[in-house]
Amino acid sequence: MFKISLLVGIFSLMFCTTWAQDLAYHGNPDNSFFIARDLAFSGNHLAARDTLSLVLTKYPDYTDVRNLLAKTHSWDGEYDLARKEFNRIISKDKTNKEVWIAAVKNEIYAENYYTALGLSNKALIFLMEDLDLLKLKEDTTKKIYEIQKDEEMLIALKEEAEGQVLRNRIGFINSFDVFDIVYDPMIFSAFEYTRTTQFGQIIPRITYANRFNTNGLQFELDLYPKISERFYAYANYGYSNQLIFPRHRAGLELYANLPKAFEASLGLRYLD
Repeated sequence: MFKISLLVGIFSLMFCTTWAQDLAYHGNPDNSFFIARDLAFSGNHLAARDTLSLVLTKYPDYTDVRNLLAKTHSWDGEYDLARKEFNRIISKDKTNKEVWIAAVKNEIYAENYYTALGLSNKALIFLMEDLDLLKLKEDTTKKIYEIQKDEEMLIALKEEAEGQVLRNRIGFINSFDVFDIVYDPMIFSAFEYTRTTQFGQIIPRITYANRFNTNGLQFELDLYPKISERFYAYANYGYSNQLIFPRHRAGLELYANLPKAFEASLGLRYLD
């Protein structure tokens, strides 16, 4: 009985060792990366992740492999898993532009706009004045501002429904970014006047900014005309003769209120 048990134990140990060796990665990491990339771009994210994860068991510092793994998580809406992989890369390589951009976009997809803005600022410390990152930061800042405006619009519509709408309002916004190295503080301020009429809102605005030791003013006009109970629109025009602002900016968008609290819109933006 003892000999049989011993033989069974030895056989089991040999089987487990052989099985573990079969799972170990023995291929060419570059070839595996290209195969996984083709799978990922063709939409087969799960198979791509299996290959990428296997490569990382032997080559944990292969940045392109881990970056693609993180992107596939992000594309599938697994933003927390993607963030974990992006952070692991950035903690070791702080000058990888592709990873920074992917990490910022992951937060934008997750609608974590303040986190995306913070990542953009952090990336610009290591990749100074990179145009792609500056554009991402500008887009994220604009999205935050639009969300704030949408919230104000919802409040205004609620007040109007309750017969308590404020016809005239004055608003002031001020923010600044402080950097521990490289940059001086960046200042952003805006002063606006909101006039609410039976046809919608009219909002003239003056924006001041100081970035890269350059001052600038931008003059804007926002209109939110009410077309019907279901439709309303947004129109914008802005002008500045300073390099830190677009010379001309314009926007036009039509919104439709749909059943079950859904909303659809179609529009365009122009920046010169």
